Amino acid sequence: MKKSRIIIEGRKLRIPIHFKMFLKDGRVLSYVGTKKSQIRSRLKAVPHQNVEKYYLKVIYGKALNNFNKIVTFDNSGEWTSRKELFQALAAFTEKALLKNWIEE
Repeated sequence: MKKSRIIIEGRKLRIPIHFKMFLKDGRVLSYVGTKKSQIRSRLKAVPHQNVEKYYLKVIYGKALNNFNKIVTFDNSGEWTSRKELFQALAAFTEKALLKNWIEE
């Protein structure tokens, strides 16, 4: 079993992970994937000295909120260091959190 895949109850859970790198020269690199390993490799491809800030968004799915409206639930934020971003990615994709979004 690969570390990058999240397997809960015999199913591979594919959740969209969006991230952007805002470079110091004004360019923005963005990527959407479903595997944490792909996100990590893309992040490591750009030297952290060239990056001003990172943006990460993990989308869990749609559900009813407290006002009986269907909304998209996600976690997102901006970070200035790659280490903080990796910690957020691990927290946003931990099994206990993702288990709530499996619909049988």
